[in-house]
Amino acid sequence: MILYSYKFKPISKLTGIPDSQTFFGGFCYYYLKEYGEEDLTSFLKKAEEGNPDFIVSSFFVKDFLPQPMNLSFKPLVKEEADRKNTIKLKKIKKINCWSISILKDYYANPKEFCQQYYQRIISNNYLIIDSEYLVKESEKLNYITPFLVEELITRNYVAEDPDDKKLFYNVVMYNNENTLFSVYIKYLNENIREKIEKVISKMRYVSLGGGKSIGYNMFDFISSEKIELNNTIDSKMLLSKALPDNLTNIDDSYYKLIKLQNIFHGVGETKYKKEVLVFCEGSTFKTKEEFCGKVIKEKLGDEVKYTNLLGLLV
Repeated sequence: MILYSYKFKPISKLTGIPDSQTFFGGFCYYYLKEYGEEDLTSFLKKAEEGNPDFIVSSFFVKDFLPQPMNLSFKPLVKEEADRKNTIKLKKIKKINCWSISILKDYYANPKEFCQQYYQRIISNNYLIIDSEYLVKESEKLNYITPFLVEELITRNYVAEDPDDKKLFYNVVMYNNENTLFSVYIKYLNENIREKIEKVISKMRYVSLGGGKSIGYNMFDFISSEKIELNNTIDSKMLLSKALPDNLTNIDDSYYKLIKLQNIFHGVGETKYKKEVLVFCEGSTFKTKEEFCGKVIKEKLGDEVKYTNLLGLLV
């Protein structure tokens, strides 16, 4: 499978890492500016009808992807489970992301990978960095940590009524200057790639998400690259939040479900969308499909809103 990685640099404080819905919304705004409303409507209609030209992932720290949820590792023998190793192995529970090279190892030979996983960590062939990221020992110098640092801040909420004063709290994140994020795209119609890349290249100093936090969540497009990811097993992993629309083997799958926020913050009146349950990134399914889910069209007052619930499977 060929994926295209589009790298973005944070240039402000963050209130969250953009998911596939947030990025897709920002992308559509720039697509509209570049190609016009008629072209955008046609493009969204194809996606709504289940024939999308491409599928987008959520944002991940560059060179990392989620740890698959369907893992079963060979236990350590008693001699290996000494006190020193037990402390190290407890940290494994916090791992959320693997470097792409480790994911490639898993996809190439999952049986051997799961048998050797703990031992590779004990022998420092695999290292845990920044608490939740797993890298190969040979890769460790490529990363400067921490990737993000959190801080709780208090702000005044500005309302139309000057007497309506209240505080709200934000957990914001600061990144180090070397931290980049990648969004991954799988093209189902290669003919449209140049057109899409033209739009992405113009996503400079763009705000992706943020709600009330104006001025936060600013990103700047940096570069792109092609990535080959060959999955030899019968399961695929989800890189986006998505509906379980065309997945049939749910009983043989490993997944996490969340309810998407149903509040739409516009410039004017706050509007409420339908609540939906979606699968989270890292969920794994036994399937041969390239993607799952669909785009939902919903009318909110005089406006039509599209929610991208297509999920990229790798």
